[in-house]
Amino acid sequence: FAQSAQTSSIIGLIAHQANRIDNTISNSTAKMKTFTRGDESGVLSLYSGADNARKLVVQLVSLESGDVTEYYFLNDRLIYVVQACKNFGTGSHNGSLGSCSTISENRFYLSRGDLVAWLRGAGPGPLKMRQVAADKRTIAEKLGQITRSASTWLAFAESPVSDFNRFETDRSN
Repeated sequence: FAQSAQTSSIIGLIAHQANRIDNTISNSTAKMKTFTRGDESGVLSLYSGADNARKLVVQLVSLESGDVTEYYFLNDRLIYVVQACKNFGTGSHNGSLGSCSTISENRFYLSRGDLVAWLRGAGPGPLKMRQVAADKRTIAEKLGQITRSASTWLAFAESPVSDFNRFETDRSN
């Protein structure tokens, strides 16, 4: 990605739209599911608001990490994704097992189906977000992963099935 004034403007616009979605859904009740997937347990929350604004929050927890991914949709288009991961280990809180040792976050900004910016931050302290330098192939692969993941989780959220493994099996048949 080339950081340009145009990219910065698009990032600002998408961030504003995501903020507006958060405000729109702030008084709505989430459609929620709890589930297990392998050695992870999870909670899925789907919020809907005015103007076809939706936010899908996927929380996954295992013994090693806790992940939260937030997907923002406007007019049925994915516009913004935030992935936050906390890795658990020893060392940061008196060596106690289960304490958070590192935090990482990825932010993906999408416009008209294209990934226009990817920011990443990591560390044990406050995150400083930096633009990810990636080639076109890596960008295309990441965009594919994001959109497939969003599609799968959204379909699961809207499905009457509460068992994720059964949902995956039914979906692949």
